[in-house]
Amino acid sequence: MASPPKIGINEEVYAVLHDNLIAVKPEYSGQDVILCPICLRDIPRETVLKNGVEHIIPKNVVREDAADFARLGTKNQRCGITVLCREPRQCRSDGKLSHDGCNGMKGRLYDRLFRDLFDEGRHEPEEFAHRHGVAILIMAYLGAFQTFGYEYILRPELGGIQEQFDFPDHSKTEWLPYAQYWLGKSETQIVATSIGQPFVWGGQCTDDAPLHVYFRRCRAVLPGGFWKLKSMTKHLESLLPSEIAADRTAP
Repeated sequence: MASPPKIGINEEVYAVLHDNLIAVKPEYSGQDVILCPICLRDIPRETVLKNGVEHIIPKNVVREDAADFARLGTKNQRCGITVLCREPRQCRSDGKLSHDGCNGMKGRLYDRLFRDLFDEGRHEPEEFAHRHGVAILIMAYLGAFQTFGYEYILRPELGGIQEQFDFPDHSKTEWLPYAQYWLGKSETQIVATSIGQPFVWGGQCTDDAPLHVYFRRCRAVLPGGFWKLKSMTKHLESLLPSEIAADRTAP
C-alpha cells in the first residue's frame, strides 16, 4: 500500500497553530484561520500555505554563524519560526503603511538591527539603540509564542508587548527595560539547545513568576509563563527537530 503523501511544512505549521488556537478559543473551530501573534488579526489558511513562515531571528544573521554554532542546528532551527499577517496595515507610531502587514513591519523596523551584533567581540553602547531593546523583546515574545502558543500570548498581560511592536522608539510596556544585550566580549552565546531550539527558558514554576528568555547575546523577561491547558496541544516548537531540520521552509 502506498504511503499517504507528506504535507508541506506550511500546511503543518498552519495545522499546529489552528489546533492550538481552537484548544484555547473553541469559538474558532469552525473558522479556517489562525491569529497573527502581534496584531491578533485573522490569517486565512490559504495565506499561510502561499506565503509560508517568518523567521524570528533574521536568517541573514545566522548565515554568518561560525562552524561551531552552525553544527548546533539548521538555519531554520537557529532562527525559530512564527507566522505573521501579511495584509496591509498602518504602523501606529510613524503612520507608514506596511503592504506586507506585521511581516513587513518586522523586516523594516527590526530585522536588520543585529546583522553585525551577534558576533563574539565587544561592542560600544553607542551601537545599541532603544529599538534594539524593542527588537530583543519582540524576538523573545515570538519565541514564547513558538514554544507556548496562543494560551500564552492571548493573556492580557501580554497586551503591552504587542503594542510595543508598533513603537520602536518609545516605551509602551514595563517589560522593555528587561530586554538586554551583553556588550562585553562574548566567548559563549546561547545559539541553540541540544535539539536545535534558539531560545532557552528559565524562572520559577509558578503562574505569576516572570519568564526569563535567553538567546544569542540577549536576555529578556516576560510575564509569567508556567501554566497548563486543560487539554494538551502541540506548539510550533514540536515541529522543529523533525520537520524543519531539512530547511524546508519558504525562502
